[in-house]
Amino acid sequence: MQPIQLRALPAAHDVSPLLYGIFLEDINFACDGGLSSNKIANHSFDGRFLENSEAADHMTILRTKTAPAIESDPLRYWQVTGGTLESRTKDGASRRNPYYAALTSDGDARLTNRGFNGGQQHLGECAISIEKGHLYHFSCWLRSRGYDSTLTVQVTREDGTPLTSAAQLIVPDSWQQLHLDLEGTDTAYGELCLHFTGKGTVDLDCMVLEDCDYWGKDNPKWTGGHFRKDLVEALQALHPSFMRFPGGCIVEGLCPGNEYHWKHTIGPVLDRIPEVNNVFHLFPLNIFEADTEHFQRHRVKFRKFVVKGGDDNSHRRSLNHQIEKMILFAQTEAFVLELFHHAVEDIHDTVGFVLPHPAQSTTEILLA
Repeated sequence: MQPIQLRALPAAHDVSPLLYGIFLEDINFACDGGLSSNKIANHSFDGRFLENSEAADHMTILRTKTAPAIESDPLRYWQVTGGTLESRTKDGASRRNPYYAALTSDGDARLTNRGFNGGQQHLGECAISIEKGHLYHFSCWLRSRGYDSTLTVQVTREDGTPLTSAAQLIVPDSWQQLHLDLEGTDTAYGELCLHFTGKGTVDLDCMVLEDCDYWGKDNPKWTGGHFRKDLVEALQALHPSFMRFPGGCIVEGLCPGNEYHWKHTIGPVLDRIPEVNNVFHLFPLNIFEADTEHFQRHRVKFRKFVVKGGDDNSHRRSLNHQIEKMILFAQTEAFVLELFHHAVEDIHDTVGFVLPHPAQSTTEILLA
């Protein structure tokens, strides 16, 4: 291979450090499946996805004046053998986000999740990274409905050989979040396996598997989802002056009503409402978006907060085009004005949330 030699010329003038920053958007699993420390795909059994077809294309939506179809697929990325898995919403662990899964075991059932493998042609590949000697923390909300045995948790290869130690949980009769630690016994990609050796039904919600050495560990301010330590340290090493978040395609959505609602993603992780990723039709933004705000505000200490606010990012059109896009779906002028009102209010509340001052709004009180 022929090496390339670069020669830096003397600096012509100073460049403001405020022009140098980083950009975070949930593209190709940069957030869920990337910066988020949780290794489990569709961790709360509430997956919602855009229809992956020509009808979901931006320009088709504008031409036909129809909102995109959002497919509810709450059990995507989960596999079960020796029993059945159902999606339920009645009497869930969370009143705000009622979706959960109910596994009924015949006496030897296994529930597996292969992690963020990208789906599609890679759907059958194991993608949960395990390193020998590392400790991993597992937590899950559980409830027994006539289940008569323990539950064993382990990460294994696809052929069932172990990658971590195994640990058992006693399933409570009412909703409760249970915790345990697993130690890596080998280095490879595997799948999370929950082994049910009894008969009966177990309800499950908000499942987390993460490296115990996550960023901000033992910090009492950290109450939500967690970040991978290695990726945060890599971003810190860049010394950015600001972070652009969450990105234009995510903010604007495909049509009125599909915009990014950051207030849905704050508070306890169990209660957060999934946001559909309108860029690649792959995965909802769910677990930690508001924690990204904490990432800016309390820990990385960036000096600037950049808010996306008004153009059609996907086609680089003017504000007039964005207004036209709204009018296509609007029945009255009042509806268009209401959309702008909500946009301005969200931007105002976001800035108020990021800037350090005493909690004043309902949003800030919830986060306090």
